[in-house]
This record gives sequence, C-alpha cells and structure tokens, in this order.
Amino acid sequence: RSTVTLFQACVTSTLLYAAETWYCVPEKFMDTIEARYRTLLYTMLGIPVSSKYQSVLYELDLMTAKHTIMSRRLKYFNKIMRDDGNCLTRDMIIEEYKVASNANKHLTFMGSVKKACSTYNLPDLTTSNHVPDEMISETIRETCTRECWIEMVKSPISIPRMWIRNRETAYHSMPWSESNAILR
Repeated sequence: RSTVTLFQACVTSTLLYAAETWYCVPEKFMDTIEARYRTLLYTMLGIPVSSKYQSVLYELDLMTAKHTIMSRRLKYFNKIMRDDGNCLTRDMIIEEYKVASNANKHLTFMGSVKKACSTYNLPDLTTSNHVPDEMISETIRETCTRECWIEMVKSPISIPRMWIRNRETAYHSMPWSESNAILR
C-alpha cells in the first residue's frame, strides 16, 4: 500500500500536472499518457508487463489516467463556475462557448465538460447549482471501477494478484459463460 501511495503522490501528480486545464486533447496524446501511466505503475510495483492493466487497477483501487484527468477537470470547472466575484477564467470559458459555432461547441472547454457530464451521468455542471466535489469523484471512480470489472469479466484473466499466481481462470472462478451472462 505504501508504494501505491508513493505512486499517487509522485508519479500521478507529476505526470498529470495541471491536467484539469487541458482540453481538446487528441485521443492519441491521451493514449500516450495512459501508456506512460501504466509503464510507471508496473515498473514501480514490479508487476510483469503481461499482467492485465484493468485487473491491476481494480485490485489497487486506482483509476486510469483518463478518469483521473476527467475528475480533476470537472472539479476545476465546478470550482471556477461557482466562484464568487470577478473570475476572468470563468468569463473567458463562457465567452469561448458563446462565440463558437454550433459545429464547434464540443471543442470548447465548456463543451467538453457537458460531454463528460453526460458520459458519467452527472448533473450538467454548466447549468446546475453547485455539485459537491465528492459526488464528482465518487461517480467517476465508480465508472472506472465498473469499466475495469467489465473488462475483467469479458476475457479470461489471472486471479487477483496475478503477478504472484499465474493461473488462467475466469473472473472470480466463474465459468466464462456465466460471467459473460452477468453483463447482459
């Protein structure tokens, strides 16, 4: 557990420094960040590269870099939109959204936040009252955990702590057909 804490304190904070302010990040760049995140996690913890990424994240109770970035971005947006007084950043974000054509609204910061809110089934942060940061974090963590669990169920994986034991089995020793039926 101490290595995971060290990983979150040093690697995650350094690799994703100021990620909440990134927007319109190309998918290829996001994939590169995720790959670096995975490589650093496996290296620090001494996990073989053959281990399934989703099961490692699930067992260590970590989120993917993508979900971590989205959590930070939504909390940052929530804070600046609810900030009292003059906030130049808020005014610029609103103005950017207003002047963007309808075809390009999704490329603005506010447009990406609207899309993320619908993806994570959160209230629209652009129109709703203040949403607690804990609710944002919890919802995104649940989504990430659910995605990891689904990926583990869909394919045969090694049992938990697969870098210690290396026996192929379906998730939680269920036959693959039963674990796949849970998803439907």
